[in-house]
Amino acid sequence: MDDIRLPRGIKKILRLLSENKRTAAAAGAGLRELAAETELTQWSVITDADAALLARLFPEGKQVGGSGSSGESEAGMFRLEGFGPEAGDKDAPVVFYFLSGTMEEHLNSRLVTADAFAFDGQQMTDPWGGLEDARAERIRTVRDSGELLKEDPSAAFELIEYAARTGFSLEGELKARITSVASQLKETDKTWLARWFGRILTAPHAGQGVLYIRDCKLFPLIVGERIYRTMSKNEKKGLDMYIRRIDDTLPILERRLTVFYLGFLRKRDFAAMAHLNYDSALREKEIYAHKHLPDLHFIRKSKQLKRLIYDEGFDNYQFLENIAKIQCKLYDIDTKGVFVRDTMLHEISKNNEAVFIEDLAIKKKDLMESGIVKDEKRADLILSLLPYYVHKWPKFNTKEILLDQAKKIQRNKWKEFKLKHAYFRG
Repeated sequence: MDDIRLPRGIKKILRLLSENKRTAAAAGAGLRELAAETELTQWSVITDADAALLARLFPEGKQVGGSGSSGESEAGMFRLEGFGPEAGDKDAPVVFYFLSGTMEEHLNSRLVTADAFAFDGQQMTDPWGGLEDARAERIRTVRDSGELLKEDPSAAFELIEYAARTGFSLEGELKARITSVASQLKETDKTWLARWFGRILTAPHAGQGVLYIRDCKLFPLIVGERIYRTMSKNEKKGLDMYIRRIDDTLPILERRLTVFYLGFLRKRDFAAMAHLNYDSALREKEIYAHKHLPDLHFIRKSKQLKRLIYDEGFDNYQFLENIAKIQCKLYDIDTKGVFVRDTMLHEISKNNEAVFIEDLAIKKKDLMESGIVKDEKRADLILSLLPYYVHKWPKFNTKEILLDQAKKIQRNKWKEFKLKHAYFRG
């Protein structure tokens, strides 16, 4: 196969194993990516060598378990990290899969034909035409897709995740067969669905994955039948834009998931997200964004931005800002507000203006030593209110002025009340 040119590093691995009288061939993600001329993520080598020999030949490697970036199972496999540029066009890891039986039997266990061919440097083993499918970037199953999906309807999500991960397309017949089993997936475990949807959303071609979920009538499984059937024109339009543009954003699950569900209007996002069993931290992020994004959009002055960052914490502010930026990118929203806030934040940082208690020119001990308060809890309370004062007048962040303000707060309950409640701060 002169048209398949393995990298020098992979040839070296195969040669070393051959010299030790072991069968070995490149397969899986690396070979598929090489054939499709896409970015290399991982090399796979199928071999009948045992872990002891691999450890001796490649002492920098290690036995591993779990699941790798390629989506292939790695339970009991041997992984060689940091193989370097020789492995391909970047620092792609190499995973060795322990061969039991013949090479063809091993390949027959793969889900998709594009992963079911192997090359040892001289001979190609390709019982299902996987090389041609990889080059055409199409998805076909090793088993008859009708039988596969009848026996295991949940394989529909595995195939869609494969499409989202590789960018390969589902053929018309396979797509139709996935659609035909949609009704059989209604009782699928909702934690399992949440996990697979998360994998699809963080894949390199997430938009394509969401498109297949919608087109194959699987969308009600993600958001619930009632939400799906009552989607408004604006919600459908927003989903179309999400599908087209989500790949242009960073593949961070909490951000992509939050923006996805925020696309459902009038608090319908809560019901849509509650349909699946997400991790509580992910649910809380979406609820937090729903509640506080309006606060971000209403910011017009530097003091408002400082107060939001102080009240919510800088990490939460950055999360909200990232969600706002993604929404601008996806839905053609004016970026003026983002630009204004970024400019204000830059000025706050450049001028070293106080935002948090730690930025104040006084500490708790100053309040205690000056005799303004004697109780530590009271000192903590007054100290927590002073940032609101310097947010409005940043030049007043001096020890003398803040001690004077602390005295006024201590003596004047109305002043304390106004600082405690946002409506009265001005």
